[in-house]
Amino acid sequence: MNRNKALASLIAALIFTISNAFSQQDLAKLKEYQSRGGLPYFSYKVQSGKPIKVAFLGGSITLAEDGWRSRMMEWLEKEWPLNSFEEVNACLGGTGSDLAVFRLEQDIFPHKPDLIFVEFAVNDAKKSPEKIKKAMEGIVLKSWQFNIASDFCFVYTVNEDMIDTLQAGNMQQSASAMEEVADFYNIPSIHLGVSVLEKMDKDGWTFTGDNGDKSFTRDGLHPHVTSGHKVYFETISEIVLNQVDKDKLKPHKVKKTISEDNWSNARILAKEDLTFSEGWQSLTELNRPSVTTNEILPEVVMKSKSTGETIDFKFTGSVLGIYDIVGPSAGTISISIDGGEPQELTRFDPWCTYNRLSYLLIEGLEKKEHTAQIKVLDKELDKEAILKERGNEMGNPALFKENALSLVGILVAD
Repeated sequence: MNRNKALASLIAALIFTISNAFSQQDLAKLKEYQSRGGLPYFSYKVQSGKPIKVAFLGGSITLAEDGWRSRMMEWLEKEWPLNSFEEVNACLGGTGSDLAVFRLEQDIFPHKPDLIFVEFAVNDAKKSPEKIKKAMEGIVLKSWQFNIASDFCFVYTVNEDMIDTLQAGNMQQSASAMEEVADFYNIPSIHLGVSVLEKMDKDGWTFTGDNGDKSFTRDGLHPHVTSGHKVYFETISEIVLNQVDKDKLKPHKVKKTISEDNWSNARILAKEDLTFSEGWQSLTELNRPSVTTNEILPEVVMKSKSTGETIDFKFTGSVLGIYDIVGPSAGTISISIDGGEPQELTRFDPWCTYNRLSYLLIEGLEKKEHTAQIKVLDKELDKEAILKERGNEMGNPALFKENALSLVGILVAD
């Protein structure tokens, strides 16, 4: 029996080692810049003195005030004063490409940007390569179906857990998956880890520390404004400047796709397609909760007035998700698909001392028409204990008495 256990452990260890070796082989080699198809439409407009809209689709790193995003916009205006530049800030902290692909119609397309920077390599770090590729391919295809004259630039940021992989000469798993999409669609990409390693190797920087002059981040993730963001900005702006000088106007082409299961049909269901029970209130800009992340919300958010309220709907696809505002009033919900056993999901977490946009996805459903019901459960949560998991406190306990769902939208993809 002991021999069998030892043999099983050895086999498991071998499988783990082999799978890790394969995964290392699949990682893209670290390179700072891949120009590929360049930025032809952006460069044409720069050279022609035309108005330009620049969109940023990313997480908290790109959202940061006085970070690389705002520095880029200031630099663009100074570098090309004959052009007028308009910023489209579509960044949401704590979210990845798997939400961004659903947000395009609301947060990107109305502005018709000429250039879209996409930054999700850190927030997608724990997602599977297949999921990342489906979402990133969906972002590209949906955008080019809407406007083929939009240029893309994929930007790969880093956190401390990725440093060993970068020092071994490889991109992290998330960036490697994104590189497959970038390479397939001839999209330029910038890996900012190269500049980070140079600062660490040549100038003696630490990746994490309180010193904003000699350390890159304050917490292993978010760059210091005075150092890390400065390096990000300087790297990206120099590459963009050099690229504009090289580019000639040529159209983007889509001949085929990487996967038929990409999320190019990712969508948010219209409120008219949802049947709400009587106890829901419509929150408009005048009375909806403010969120600390980027304030990009639809005109109406639906909030349950009490527990027991339901939403019924039909959808066709293999992915179902909820896009909501979580915070002190968040509670527990259940989702039942095709009349099956309800799946219980708690929307309150250790960071719910404030309101923020969040989401969840249920994947792997059969690709067909489904019926679904969401229900707000009458389940008491020990919110104080949940907050303490991350060292947070309630502050005003009255704000935490509700157990509600504040729905931004229902997400669906094939």
